[in-house]
Amino acid sequence: MINPWVLVCVIGGLIHSSPVLAADADSTIADLVTRVRANKKCIRCNLSNADFHDSDVSGFFLQGSVLEQANFTGANLRRTNFYKVKAQSANFSGADMEEATLENADLAGSRFVNARLVHTNLKQANLAGADLTGADMRTAYLEGAFLQGANLSAVNLQNGSLYGANLQDVQWEGARLDGTYWNDGRQCGPGSIGVCLSP
Repeated sequence: MINPWVLVCVIGGLIHSSPVLAADADSTIADLVTRVRANKKCIRCNLSNADFHDSDVSGFFLQGSVLEQANFTGANLRRTNFYKVKAQSANFSGADMEEATLENADLAGSRFVNARLVHTNLKQANLAGADLTGADMRTAYLEGAFLQGANLSAVNLQNGSLYGANLQDVQWEGARLDGTYWNDGRQCGPGSIGVCLSP
C-alpha cells in the first residue's frame, strides 16, 4: 500500500515541476516578450511597458502579471487570460478581446477605444477612469466592476450585465444599453440609448 504522505509529495512535486514561465531578476522586457510569444504564458511576470501591438496573443495565460502601460493596440487577445493582472494605463484600443478573462483585473486609466469586448469577463474589474469609447461590449460581464469616471460613450453594451457595478460619473452618451442588466438588477428596455429605460 502506498504511503499517503509519499503520494502527496509526489503529486506536489509534479504540480511544482510543471512549466510555468515566470520573470526573474535578469530578464529584460524584450526577453520576456520573446519568451511569452514562445511559451504562450507568463504567470505573475512584470511586463510593464511591453509592446504587443498587432500581435496574436490569443489564448495566452498572463494571469497575475503586471502590465502597466503595456501596448496591446490592435492585438488579437481572444480568450486570453488576464485574471488579476495589474494593467493600469495599458492600451487595448482596437484589440479583439472576445471571450477574454479580465476578472478582478486592475485596469484603471486604461484605453479600450473601439476594442471588441464581446462576451468578455470583466467581473469585479477596476475600470476607474478607463476609456471604452466605441467599444463593442455586447453580452460583456461587468458584475461588480468599478467604473467610476469611465467613458462608455458610443459603446454597444446590448444584453450585457452591470449588476452591482459602481457607475458613478460614467459617461454614457450614445451608448446602446437595450437588454443590458443595470446595476440595480433591472433590464434596460428597447430604445435605451445613453440611458437605461424601463422595459
